[in-house]
Amino acid sequence: MDLTLQQRLAVARRLNVLAWTATRSELEAVAPRSVINELVAQGEVVRLRRGCYITPQDDPARRGALRLGGVAAYRSAARHWAWPMKWLPERPSIVVRRGRDLTPAQRDGVDVSWRTLAEPDVVDGWVTSPLRTVLDCAARRPFDEALAIADSALRSRLVTPAELRAAAAASPRRGHARVCRVAAAADPRAANPFESVLRAIASEVRGLSLTPQVRIERDGRFVGIVDLADESLRIVVEADSLEHHGDRISFERDCRRYDELVADGWVVLRFSWDHVMTKPDWVREIIAAVVVQRQSLVG
Repeated sequence: MDLTLQQRLAVARRLNVLAWTATRSELEAVAPRSVINELVAQGEVVRLRRGCYITPQDDPARRGALRLGGVAAYRSAARHWAWPMKWLPERPSIVVRRGRDLTPAQRDGVDVSWRTLAEPDVVDGWVTSPLRTVLDCAARRPFDEALAIADSALRSRLVTPAELRAAAAASPRRGHARVCRVAAAADPRAANPFESVLRAIASEVRGLSLTPQVRIERDGRFVGIVDLADESLRIVVEADSLEHHGDRISFERDCRRYDELVADGWVVLRFSWDHVMTKPDWVREIIAAVVVQRQSLVG
């Protein structure tokens, strides 16, 4: 089967929007099943496990861990577990045991940290376990990045909300507050890192409480499922991607949905990927201004 450049680009763009990890149905939204099968056969897309597809990748984190006798951790481990995240790691993150001496040449090209990991925290001898990975990212990464990883972990079902909360409560004093904050906010209903990061930004707005993937009806009729909503203030916050408006039918459907929401008394805020990822202060400012307006009306 000869694949066109347009077909390859459609799948590549979809994987890009979904942080390089996608389900079968997410890929079939932009390309026929036969195209996806051919891309897998040609090695341009990798079927990691049933229903999970990623971009092909040589695993430098595994090579680095084995070379140094350490363990791949943080975002490198999250990538191994195929969790979509805000930013992919630029270099492998490797944990080595305390007291291990490494030369500058050995440390070249990797980010090294020193600590002793418990045996249950290491899988296959070279990568941190799913739960340990979430806890480490929560303790060390910015809140929005950590939340995106935690949401992805819960969505993958490799970590459960209960075990994450329990492990956070028992975490060491150093980083404890950060870990507990991520554990309390993590939600498997979040659709992707784009939405998770937007929710993290909005979480800093006082008086606002957003829930992911809220079903909204008008006069008993289904209007749609929105990315984030505060039902008490009737505020909808959408993470808008061009991928979801790539055809006329989708565009017209979304226009109708937004108009229905406004007619029913909702305020609809729509933010692009660039807004969320590169202009978080502006996004927070706009959301906060709308919250003040709605509070004055409700009050």
